[in-house]
Amino acid sequence: MEWSYPWMSIDGDRAYDDSDYTQFFANLFTNGVSLTTADGLKVKENPTGGMRVQVAAGAAMLGGRSYFNSTSLALSVSVASSTQDRMDSIVIRMDKGTREIKVIVKTGDTSVTRTSDIYELQLATIKIPRNVSAITADLITDKRADTTVCGYSSPFEKVNVSGLEEQYEALLQNIITEMNQYSDEKKEKLETDIQAIIDKGNAQLTQQTVSFQGWFETIKGQLGEDAAGNLQNQINELAANSKFITITHGLNALPKVNGLYWEYGAGLVGAELEPTGAGGSNVISLQMAVEYTSYNDCIFKVPASYLMTDVEIIKISATCYRFISGYKTIQVNLEV
Repeated sequence: MEWSYPWMSIDGDRAYDDSDYTQFFANLFTNGVSLTTADGLKVKENPTGGMRVQVAAGAAMLGGRSYFNSTSLALSVSVASSTQDRMDSIVIRMDKGTREIKVIVKTGDTSVTRTSDIYELQLATIKIPRNVSAITADLITDKRADTTVCGYSSPFEKVNVSGLEEQYEALLQNIITEMNQYSDEKKEKLETDIQAIIDKGNAQLTQQTVSFQGWFETIKGQLGEDAAGNLQNQINELAANSKFITITHGLNALPKVNGLYWEYGAGLVGAELEPTGAGGSNVISLQMAVEYTSYNDCIFKVPASYLMTDVEIIKISATCYRFISGYKTIQVNLEV
């Protein structure tokens, strides 16, 4: 049978009822929640606690009929059992018998009813553990995106994308593989660069050591035995070759290092701001060396006489660290 509408009614020959209009809208929109209207009827915990939930403002389409909720709707949930857990659900129910669409709580029931007279959309399920006294967010499972019980209303029917999933999965896997390969290459390059820096530093240190030893052997002949030994001890005391502490600075660089040393806290700032208390020595420049273990980690080296135990570390800024032990303070400034 062919038919069409709407037409102007002449002497009642074109009378329409609700079924004509619901069929019109059913041809335009699928059943489900309107995702773009307000908060999409999301079920949330009640802000004041208790055995209640709230359904946010939103809209839905059921069998060509529209449902609207303009404000947050509070719903009471039955008290929990003292002996067993249960599962409740929140649904939008269209009842043609009562000519209503309303949101209701289905106690101990997570099914959806869909008959010629009743049609339901499940917004959420709620787990009710035994003896629970309040519905919290972790007990609520959003079901709006589940097309088997709800789904989102759309002016489009489902589009068959069979076969596209495999293509997208293969494309994604190819991207992941390339990213992993890129990461491995960057890691290998970083390790190579660091090793080259370390090797160059060791070579320079070895050369300087050879030169110094040659100079020292020459000068020893011009000094007495006690004077030479004393000079050697003083040199050892000043050489920054004792490992002091390792830090992770996260600067992604190989920073230069400047060291300062003072005792009893006085010097850099007002005494009332010093971590070790008021009064103390003047600030001196401290000979320091640094060993880079990566672009983000390094080992500080100081002369043996400046080594500390039970060190407290204070991070002043991203490029400034303060190390305190008893009455001694070392401050390290990094230059990127």
